[in-house]
Amino acid sequence: MYRQPRALLRALLIKPRGRPDRRGQLGRWAIKKGDTVEVVDGPNDRGKRGKVLAVLKPRERVVVDGINVRKSYVPPEDPASRGSFIQKPWSIHYSNVQVVCPETDQPTKIGYRKRADGKFERFARISGAALPIPPEHLEKEAVDYRVGPLDTPAEEVHRTTFQGFDEQGREIGLKDWGEKKYASKAHMQAAAGAR
Repeated sequence: MYRQPRALLRALLIKPRGRPDRRGQLGRWAIKKGDTVEVVDGPNDRGKRGKVLAVLKPRERVVVDGINVRKSYVPPEDPASRGSFIQKPWSIHYSNVQVVCPETDQPTKIGYRKRADGKFERFARISGAALPIPPEHLEKEAVDYRVGPLDTPAEEVHRTTFQGFDEQGREIGLKDWGEKKYASKAHMQAAAGAR
C-alpha cells in the first residue's frame, strides 16, 4: 500500500494559511464622488491630480479623471465602417490616492469628527479644515423606468375600491364565501332529513 507524504496530506486536509480576503470590508469611505484627489503612490501617475468620477466600493477602487488613462475600442454602429479608439480613465486602488486639503493644497488623510449639532463631518488631518461633501456625491442619478406587464397602472392605483359596510357589518362588494358554504350544508341537512 502506497502512503501519501505528510506534507501532501496536510496541504489537502488543513485549511491554507494565507492572508484573509478583506475586500469589501472597509468601514466608512472617506473618498466621495466629486472630490479632488492626488495620486500618492503608483508607477505612472504619481503627483497628478483629478476629480473622482466614480467610487467602486466592492472592488475598493476609484475612477479619477485624467488618471490611469487607457485606450478603449468602440465598435462601429454601421457594420461597413471601422470602429474607433477612445481614451478613458480606468480605476485605481483607493489606497493610492488622497484627498487634497482646501487650505494647504496638500494631499491629506481624512478623519471624521462630531459637530456641535451631533452630526459627523469630514476633516483634513493635515490642517483640521472641514471637508464638505461634494454636490456630485449627493445628487441621484435619474432612473429610466419603463412600465412592465406586472406593474399596476397609475389610474388603477388611485381608483377607490372600498365601498363601505352594510347593515350586518359586512364589506360591500365582497363575496361572502361563508354564506354559500353554510347554505350548502343547510341544504344537505334538509335533503338528508327528507329521506
